Amino acid sequence: MWSTFRESLKKPWGLERELARQYDLELVADTAIRNLVLESPAGPIGIWTGGPYLSDDGLHPNARGDTYLAQFVAEALVRIFGRGILK
Repeated sequence: MWSTFRESLKKPWGLERELARQYDLELVADTAIRNLVLESPAGPIGIWTGGPYLSDDGLHPNARGDTYLAQFVAEALVRIFGRGILK
């Protein structure tokens, strides 16, 4: 087990990429989660703009954040299954 872990550290890509290849998974960018933090009262953009926020505490999405995350999920599903998934 440890030798496999050490070998994965030597590769130019992360463990998540190796697992995605092995199990035929799609990696989704963490942009949406980062924006929940940044566009909250706890993040720099939220502090500078004063809102509207995607999260009220920088971790859990509010109603606006729910919609924002749902759009990211819908885009990923369309990439995998096609536009018919939206109907």
